[in-house]
Amino acid sequence: MKVSWRDEMKCQVSTSFSTIDLTDSCDIPETPQSSYGSPLDLPETPIRKTVFLVRHGEALHNIAEKSALQEALATLANRDFPNEDVKREALEIARRSVLTDEGLKDAPLSAKGHEQAGITATTMSKIVDEDADLKAPEAVFVSPLQRALQTAALMFPKHNEVHVCDLLRERCTGFPCDERSEVPSLQSRKSFCHMSFDQVMQDDDDDNAVCNVEQEVELEPPIFRRFHTWPLIEEKFMLRKRTAGLGKLLQGTDADSVCIVTHKGFLRELERGPLGQPQASEFSNCEVRVYDVCVCDGAACPYAVLRAPNLHNSRTKLYNGYQWIIIDYNYDGMI
Repeated sequence: MKVSWRDEMKCQVSTSFSTIDLTDSCDIPETPQSSYGSPLDLPETPIRKTVFLVRHGEALHNIAEKSALQEALATLANRDFPNEDVKREALEIARRSVLTDEGLKDAPLSAKGHEQAGITATTMSKIVDEDADLKAPEAVFVSPLQRALQTAALMFPKHNEVHVCDLLRERCTGFPCDERSEVPSLQSRKSFCHMSFDQVMQDDDDDNAVCNVEQEVELEPPIFRRFHTWPLIEEKFMLRKRTAGLGKLLQGTDADSVCIVTHKGFLRELERGPLGQPQASEFSNCEVRVYDVCVCDGAACPYAVLRAPNLHNSRTKLYNGYQWIIIDYNYDGMI
């Protein structure tokens, strides 16, 4: 089992929620990324939640990316590069070039993506059935992008607590695939009719109010105008800071077990930043990773303790090796 930095400091930490020692003090160092709290900051009865993190299934723009990379690899096979960084940059240019296609706006799932979502739904049920400590998600929070909505609809077709949340959308890249459709067109879809779009509609109302007092700015394709309160291009450090808002989302739900259906970029920055897992691998399509979270109750204590699997891929098996970490929901976004 990998030893965490807290184990090295001989801090008394338990992997069992029922035996957490909240009275044992230890000095937790400040880092450039954030200021960590102490176990003493936690209330006597923290709120326990189980969080299933899920990336959406394969979408049409993912197919275009893979095809572009394969073509680029074949074209560049006989070329000499001064170093690997130059080669990677050439491949990245090829990948990004296909994403300017306006036909990929709010890209839907591919046929394979639909199949993946169905398989993952079965896998999640099996995980819950085989682990007595796990509860099936009582609430589902999903990105408003079509590929995530379709994944959630296939995984939770009759769930009555599916909430669409702008917080969970992919990084704002300026590419059509990362632009969401208008809410009315999404709400009218039969497969999405059981989902709540209240939060997204509130965001739209807030942005429309801003539009009334701000001058419209005409933008050239392929960059679409999104909301005035969102950046046109969101850098990775900005996304990393946004992911820390998941803490407040968890504090605001009564559900003990939740599922988050979102995107590779969001999940990468969430794990490598606020969740303190800098070596976390990127999620595959429809991969599931499970966290047990103890959330402090109340704004005066904006911290959580996370029980994170040392081995991340929980889609086929749950692992027993856990480490406790403390995250700051006021994470400053530094990479």
